[in-house]
Order: sequence, then C-alpha cells, then structure tokens
Amino acid sequence: MSAHDVYDRDYDGPESGPELECADCGSAMELVPAEESQYGRPFFRCWRFPDCYGTHAAHPNGYPVGTPADARTRALRKRAHDALDPLWRDAPLLYGVDALDPKKVRIIRGRARRRTYEWLEERLGQPAHLGSADAALCRRIIFACSRATPESIRAWAHAREAERNAPF
Repeated sequence: MSAHDVYDRDYDGPESGPELECADCGSAMELVPAEESQYGRPFFRCWRFPDCYGTHAAHPNGYPVGTPADARTRALRKRAHDALDPLWRDAPLLYGVDALDPKKVRIIRGRARRRTYEWLEERLGQPAHLGSADAALCRRIIFACSRATPESIRAWAHAREAERNAPF
C-alpha cells in the first residue's frame, strides 16, 4: 500500500486510529477539525497548546499524514517540499497547457507529481514520503531536487518508458 492510499481508507477519527505523540514534548495530540482550522483542513496539535506548538498534518478524513516530527524536522520537511513541489507543479508549462483549462492542468500535474516522486525514490533508493521523512532524508531530498528541473525529470521518465518498451 502506498502512502497515498491511506487517504481513501475508512477512518472514524483518532479514537480508531493510531495515537499520536507530540514530537516536541511527548504529550498526546488531538485532532482539530477542518471547521476549527484556520487552514480549512484538519490537523493534529499538541494537547498542551499554547504551551507547546507541536502540530501534524491530517488527511481530510482525519487520518494522520505520515509521522509527527519535532520543530527542526518539520522545518526541514517544509524546505524539502519547497524544493520538490515546483518540479511537478510547473509541469503544465512544459506542455504549453492553457492555465484556464483546469482539467488539463490537473491531469498533467497529477502525472508529473507521480513521475517526480518515482524519480526521487529511484535517486534515493527508498520511499520518499515527506510526511514520514526524518531530518537526514529531508536533507537528501533537498540536495537531489537542487540538481533537477522539470525538464530533466520529464526526460528521465521518457527514457525509462522507452527502456521498458524496448523489444529485447
């Protein structure tokens, strides 16, 4: 099962799923529903808030995304996303897709995102789910992405496809 399959799983809230421990202070974490979130989506926060600012992302169904991390690792995960996301998010520009056609943009971004994560996992030799990445993996992701472009990942994917379709 991939890390993204969890999104579709039935989940009745934190009572039926894993208990989360705040990586900053060790206290339990509570699910904040989307209606109470300033971001419009659910997330976990430390029970000691506002004395502790430990947080963790949640899927729309309330299931945790990956594993909680301390403040330093959360900052590195954000930097890793900042390095990785433009590699797939800007893919429609390679195809000259009109930004006013949201269906085409969504399809191309979806393919490019999948391709980018496959490229990254091949480079790292391990799964690259940022919600579970430790500090060392985040640094490796940032480094790998600093040397890549959307064009280079697209070329990698085309070469891989040609290799898979080779007659011998």
